[in-house]
Amino acid sequence: MPAVYLNPPPITTFLEEEHIEQILKLFADKEDVPHLAKSVSFEDIVKNDYNLAVSSYVEQKDTREVIDIDKLNSKLVKTVANIDRLRAEIDKIVAEIEGKNTMKNNRTFFRKIIGWG
Repeated sequence: MPAVYLNPPPITTFLEEEHIEQILKLFADKEDVPHLAKSVSFEDIVKNDYNLAVSSYVEQKDTREVIDIDKLNSKLVKTVANIDRLRAEIDKIVAEIEGKNTMKNNRTFFRKIIGWG
């Protein structure tokens, strides 16, 4: 059972020296770095209702997995074909088993009729 806190411990975040240096360099350079930093004008801030949230100006990096639909469809076609082949093999085995059981049942039936069993 997970721990339940009535007064949860405070969450603390620490900036390492390298992070501080990176932030100071980004600020000093005033360069736009995709997914990290962007210099915006005062006019842009006014247009955005004085919103200073970084996410309002810096787009997050899309880290979702890129899937090649054509490759995926090709794999699916091969998988379905393999499943169909295996089902046909299983159906053949089942038919053979059922056929043998039918022959055995027929022999038993005929033996009873003629009095041998």
